[in-house]
Amino acid sequence: MSVEPNSRQSRQVRVVVADDDPLVRTAVRRAVTGDSRIRVEGEATNAHQALDLIRRLRPDVILLDSDLPGPDLISITRRIHGVAPDVGVVVFANGSDDEQALLGLRAGAVGILGKGVPMDALARSLIAVKRGEAPIPRRLSAALMRRVRETPASGLGLRPVRSTLTAREWQVMDLMSAGESTAAIAKQLAVSVETVRSHMRSVFLKFGVHSREEAVDACRRLRA
Repeated sequence: MSVEPNSRQSRQVRVVVADDDPLVRTAVRRAVTGDSRIRVEGEATNAHQALDLIRRLRPDVILLDSDLPGPDLISITRRIHGVAPDVGVVVFANGSDDEQALLGLRAGAVGILGKGVPMDALARSLIAVKRGEAPIPRRLSAALMRRVRETPASGLGLRPVRSTLTAREWQVMDLMSAGESTAAIAKQLAVSVETVRSHMRSVFLKFGVHSREEAVDACRRLRA
């Protein structure tokens, strides 16, 4: 695991690269070298190192190998959001990992990039993530649309384009909408019960509601 010095411009896109292949990490670093808008803050070769860097560096984006050693992609994505909900997780996938990459989106990733992406396009995509855009390869667009059509009428799992809720608060609301108890939500998100309650209080305040039922109804209206 390597970490860059802490001097950086606040406007730069601060990136952590998590991939066990040194050639991939080197290629990514070379791709952004010379682009003053991007800074590679650190590199990780496994999930444990990636989480440690996220905790310490709080980057804007993590480029996450879809087959990184450690917990599965869904678990590591959720853990990253548990540590730093505002970090943009971009799945870095091989062509054979398309299904896994789509599951990463469901777990909270903001985009997918194939490892065959041109290096100049990689840099543009990382910058776009900080602007709130979601890079997704064209070949996956049809599969993603199919998933959307298959989503239950309740809209569970969908995120409105414009919302005051954070990514973590939406995760809490997804589980709450599915009928999970506060304790069950805490277990699934690997956080404390009090942390879940804190997120719930924040959601209630933002929605102007006073109960779980009212919050769930407010989410359904936003997703309609």
